[in-house]
Amino acid sequence: MIKFFRNIRQNLIMENKTGNYLKYAIGEIVLVMIGILLALQVNNWNENRKDSILENTYYCRILDDFELDRQLIAQTHLELDKKIDSAKQLLLDMNYSKKDNNTLINDWVKVQRLQVFVPRKLTFEDLTTSGNLKLLTDMELKNSLALYYSDLENILK
Repeated sequence: MIKFFRNIRQNLIMENKTGNYLKYAIGEIVLVMIGILLALQVNNWNENRKDSILENTYYCRILDDFELDRQLIAQTHLELDKKIDSAKQLLLDMNYSKKDNNTLINDWVKVQRLQVFVPRKLTFEDLTTSGNLKLLTDMELKNSLALYYSDLENILK
């Protein structure tokens, strides 16, 4: 293809047809510009496609984080119920049992240790630190996530 255009250009120069040569040069410039614009459009389309895939991946990861948090909350709730039952039993043992003091102190220490809920916020931290928060197109969801994690941080403090 390049050889074809080179031959046309050389023939026009040899025949002293400068008007036709200028038309040819302008046509070649327009053709190159169309090629460049087409390449930019394909590149923009590909970048948007990659961003959309990454956005969907983040949505799935956020959903996974919430599901894990739900499971951790349920597990913590069960363990706290067990500790409440143990504390009730400890109170009964302190009043009515003949257990030695070391056993009672050990039971008391077990009751005092609390299971701490640590939320999984890896995806949100990844979004904020990497600057990919801009990929989330749903502004209401983005604001709700920010509010949720800031409230969660305040509660844990």
